[in-house]
Amino acid sequence: MSSNFPSLPPSLPSPRLPASPSYPSYFQVSRADTLPSFALFRPVHVTKFSPHNLSNLLTCSDDTTAALYDLTSPTPLLTFTGHTDYVRSGAFLPNSPHQILTGSYDSTVKLWDTRTGNAEMTLQSNYATEAVLPYPSGGLILSAGGPVVRCWDLVGGGRCLREVSNHQKTVTCLTFDGANGAGKRRLLSGGLDQMVKVYDVADWKVVHTMRYTAPILSIAISVRIVLLVLLSLARRARDSSR
Repeated sequence: MSSNFPSLPPSLPSPRLPASPSYPSYFQVSRADTLPSFALFRPVHVTKFSPHNLSNLLTCSDDTTAALYDLTSPTPLLTFTGHTDYVRSGAFLPNSPHQILTGSYDSTVKLWDTRTGNAEMTLQSNYATEAVLPYPSGGLILSAGGPVVRCWDLVGGGRCLREVSNHQKTVTCLTFDGANGAGKRRLLSGGLDQMVKVYDVADWKVVHTMRYTAPILSIAISVRIVLLVLLSLARRARDSSR
């Protein structure tokens, strides 16, 4: 079986691990091998491969930083510092190999330049940022915080073009429909109100609502739009005998 993972040197040195860190690990699926772990001091909630270079990995951590790794080294290529609270969302811009988005509980979204490690733009909202999602074209991005979804214009200097609030509780996740190309017309949002909302982004009207039995934490949709996958927070009933 062929693998898309980059080749690794035969003897990669093990990193010196700090006390009580969090260890994001990755695996070579064809051999079921665990490859090097990266040590951070706080929980890691986001790990994403770059669509421009599959050997690059973005992590977002509760230590208020995001980091860009090359898979052949446990040392980050860049560490992005500037947030003041948990960084719980991140994404690569699909049309730019040198730009990364991060969203933080400090109520900001930052656009970073991977060539300098500096923040090019900071977008301010009123809620902790739970999710960020770039448009396929890269000129617009979406963010979710509290019950609000916002659309931002990066080309226009970070102006907020639209703000919609159709959830009753915090929106935790965003995804576009599975259509190929830049003409994606549907946005799906999931929230702690146990609802999934489907928007037509041409006019931002809700065209469909789905209710589930537990708060929604994550959402994904297949490329052919035949399968919707949700991660929810189900509560286990207490044993009455205790």
